[in-house]
Amino acid sequence: LAVQDLKKQPLQDVAKRVEEIWQEFLAPGAPSAINLDSHSYEITSQNVKDGGRYTFEDAQEHIYKL
Repeated sequence: LAVQDLKKQPLQDVAKRVEEIWQEFLAPGAPSAINLDSHSYEITSQNVKDGGRYTFEDAQEHIYKL
């Protein structure tokens, strides 16, 4: 849900929300960690640097396929 909501955020809020999602779900030691394969994790970690609305697209697709 966090990723879906991110896509609807005003552009000025996107980068901050990307960082919040990263810290909550994907960063080392994240409180609500999700498990991604190394390929999806690498792509997503690179995308976080850009901070766009579709930063977590690959991770989201991976999760849905599980």
